[in-house]
Amino acid sequence: MKGVRPNRTRKLSLFLAFLLLFTFPTPVSALTYQHKPVVAVIDPGHGKDAEGWGEPGAVGPSGTREDQVNLAIALYLRQFLRQIGIEPVMTRDENSNHYTHPDIFNRDLVTSLEGRVQRAAQAARASGKTDHSYDFFISIHNNASTSPSPQARGTMTAYFNPATPEGYSYTPEAALYSSRSYQLARLVQENIVSRLGSYSWGVESHNYYVLRRNVLPAILVEGLFLSNPKEEKLLQQPWVQADIAHAIFQAVKNYLGFSRIAGRDRIETAIAASRAGWTTSSTVILAVATDYPDALAGTPLAKKFDAPILLNPPQTLDSRVLAEIKRLKANKIIILGGSAAISPAVEKSLRSSLPGATITRYGGANRYETAAIIARTMLTTPAGTVSTAATGTPVVLATGQNFPDALAVGPYAALRGYPVLLVERNKIPAPTTELLRELQPSVSYLVGGPAVISSEVEAAVPNPRRVYGQNRYETAVQVCAVLAGNTSGNAIIIASGDDFPDALVAGALSSRLGAPLLLTGRSQAPATVTSNLAGMSGTVNRIYFMGGKVAIEEGVENSIIAAVPK
Repeated sequence: MKGVRPNRTRKLSLFLAFLLLFTFPTPVSALTYQHKPVVAVIDPGHGKDAEGWGEPGAVGPSGTREDQVNLAIALYLRQFLRQIGIEPVMTRDENSNHYTHPDIFNRDLVTSLEGRVQRAAQAARASGKTDHSYDFFISIHNNASTSPSPQARGTMTAYFNPATPEGYSYTPEAALYSSRSYQLARLVQENIVSRLGSYSWGVESHNYYVLRRNVLPAILVEGLFLSNPKEEKLLQQPWVQADIAHAIFQAVKNYLGFSRIAGRDRIETAIAASRAGWTTSSTVILAVATDYPDALAGTPLAKKFDAPILLNPPQTLDSRVLAEIKRLKANKIIILGGSAAISPAVEKSLRSSLPGATITRYGGANRYETAAIIARTMLTTPAGTVSTAATGTPVVLATGQNFPDALAVGPYAALRGYPVLLVERNKIPAPTTELLRELQPSVSYLVGGPAVISSEVEAAVPNPRRVYGQNRYETAVQVCAVLAGNTSGNAIIIASGDDFPDALVAGALSSRLGAPLLLTGRSQAPATVTSNLAGMSGTVNRIYFMGGKVAIEEGVENSIIAAVPK
């Protein structure tokens, strides 16, 4: 678009709004998604019709037209949005390169700002709702500047702030939803700059007509500068157009409450989970990053101490882990497992790096004894014996020979104050047998089918109740349905069931937030998850995917989002 103030590009813009209903079903114990319905319209800025009405926007040094680039980006965005079940309203597309307006006799209104705003208002009315907090309008543009320099470059995203109207009129909705507009603008700006590595002009308040006269949260995106020869060449490339669209798409998912908690590796993902749940914590649970046995029963312990679970290599203290412990201001570190899991060298480094901190190790001769030690810690009075009140406490029994079932049930056991004990398929190890004898649990929840925990083991435990599905993913859903009654948070967490690290640290965050935990495959979303996002009660407004795209591929994330009934 043409014209800038000193250092900033200014231009009137078009906008978008998308139409979608996000609601979870209400059978069994229901999970209902709060953002329903979501209205959306995509507006590629500028555009001429077949008879030449309208205008092309900015034109680059080699003749690249802004309206054509804007349309290409918008069509990529529509393609991405369809992957999560959104069919957006388009102000123009490949079949109609101009804007529509009821006053067809006034050709000046064919590409009018009024017509664009009215398109959003029509979509809003069609939704039948009055609260548009989670709706939005995005106008896609690319910039141009002749002053101060045609070399101006970078990305800018605009929203309307009623605190600086500069004498312009605006709708009540534009003022009401200004903060939501800013939130979306910030997400879009951050995602485009991160993806392209472009210079950032930041998020700016502007009085553009399509922003201040809108009835929806609205933003205007300036992708790159067409007037800059280098950025014009980039904008000619389909992959750059797709990258801008994908960055906007990711921002839309974040805006609607779908986001990832992830780092570059499992250690950083654990730190990201800690940062998502805790500003400070007096206690930190430390587990080995390379194997799962000693950490299988750790989630209820994390809940007892309101502590995140961090992952560390077995032989050396990771500097990132130490930095996170210091950020949390933790003065107590609990190590899970014996010296084969977390070496004495790590413990020594902790003591020297954190003078005055208490370092405690919970580790037995094997995973079964470690789980029993953790259980006793949960249920022990200061005097050091199992309390009378703990007698009769229900317990959860999971296999110690694999990780999915124990990690899936961990958050619910934690919220209910139930210890997690481990068994073999055909045998109850001595540490588990001894604790069961002491506790005499009123219910022993066996997680997993007979192929995981045999009927003989089931017959040998007090008051057994089996909870299971046909596979690990369905078992996690069934565990949710049976044990998630105490969840009271506003989020769901989805982690990979193909490997243990992300599900392990997700368990501590899940119990902290009161957020149900479900498992998915790395490269395929299980049908039981996409058809049953259920098993807990209450209303949520966020769904977190644990781990990066190596742990859960983007296609799986999109499939799960798309499965939310519209």
